Amino acid sequence: MEKIIDTKDLVFLGDIVPGGILHYKTDFVFEEIQSYLSKFEYRIATLEAAIGDNYAFDAEKMNGRKNIIYSKSFNIQKIIELNINIVSLANNHP
Repeated sequence: MEKIIDTKDLVFLGDIVPGGILHYKTDFVFEEIQSYLSKFEYRIATLEAAIGDNYAFDAEKMNGRKNIIYSKSFNIQKIIELNINIVSLANNHP
């Protein structure tokens, strides 16, 4: 018999970027967020970044806002820290 999922066990997080360069950010996750997310059985988010280790930064972005929507492979650990069960890869950033 299939398990029926109760909607109170689901949380949808929207866009997450588990790394990248945000020059004004030094921290990642607050304990309050981790505590809140731990109440749900399933945590679902949109992965709003490409993941990889060999890339060239977009010079125009680096000279402007200095925000790169790109994460190195080791940043996957941040998704694990949040206990994200499912990520959607459908987003608006190529």
